Amino acid sequence: MNIAAWAIVGLIAGFIASRFVDRFSSSIVIDLLLGAIGGIAGGLIIRATNFQMSDNLFDPPSVFLAALVGVVAVVLYHMIRRSL
Repeated sequence: MNIAAWAIVGLIAGFIASRFVDRFSSSIVIDLLLGAIGGIAGGLIIRATNFQMSDNLFDPPSVFLAALVGVVAVVLYHMIRRSL
């Protein structure tokens, strides 16, 4: 999977996480950016671990980790924002 695909998965994950954490959508742009950054970070993590990946555009381990890290980034942002 390439960086653009990880970013797209992260954007989708960030949008979905934003709907659950911030119902008033006050920071949708920030959530989308955090999701994309998290998706790229998740993809780089799986690439750095030399996990066996397929040559397909969307292989399951990369999609899962990119989405997971994207969601975690959005949730952590909202947790920190609410505690301040």
